[in-house]
Amino acid sequence: LNQPGAMRIDVYNSIGQLVAAFDNGMQNQGGHSIEFNGAGLPSGMYLYRMYVNGQVAGTRKMLLVK
Repeated sequence: LNQPGAMRIDVYNSIGQLVAAFDNGMQNQGGHSIEFNGAGLPSGMYLYRMYVNGQVAGTRKMLLVK
């Protein structure tokens, strides 16, 4: 994070359904990580969208391989 803020991450499958959400609350400036357990999801491409203070901060692809 470039500055402190409330952070949330949503994970979507390839048809746009929300499959996981992480509300990390207030975070300090700097690098952060989360652990994503996709045990209940099939292999495939997913998108995760990061929000800081309610604003979209970025969207990235993630490949889940089992």
